[in-house]
Amino acid sequence: MPGEPDHARAVEPWIERYVRGRPPERQMHLFCLAFNTLWRRARRTLGEVTLLAIGERVLFIAGERFAVLAGLKLCGDGIDCTRPYPEALAAPTTEREAAIRHTLVELLGVIGSLTAEILSPALHEELAGLTPPDNGTENPLQPPDGPGPEEGTP
Repeated sequence: MPGEPDHARAVEPWIERYVRGRPPERQMHLFCLAFNTLWRRARRTLGEVTLLAIGERVLFIAGERFAVLAGLKLCGDGIDCTRPYPEALAAPTTEREAAIRHTLVELLGVIGSLTAEILSPALHEELAGLTPPDNGTENPLQPPDGPGPEEGTP
């Protein structure tokens, strides 16, 4: 539909810049970081219960399409990044990268559909501004430092 955001165009540059060609562990770490960053931003507006329902649907769809992500589990802060996810680590790189891309696009798409795309610009901006540290020590479950937009801000 004309005028609707293209979530893939928001995700692809981030994947290209930070995920593509990285070692499997780093790719999964970056995926958790991106998913959980989008999760935290959407939770400000949608609330935890709604977002958990969205997250369950997104991960179910991703697991159906990409077996490498079938074991992903949610916690209150997004994907439980404390788990090793051996299926994802053992998968071929192209499949893992496609699964990561698909899941992020699906998350943005479901949130966008349920909010009439009101949150999409803010979520796209959040992803575009997400620059992971080079050392891989960031914890995707921890909120970033500093104040964010007020609760309830789209």
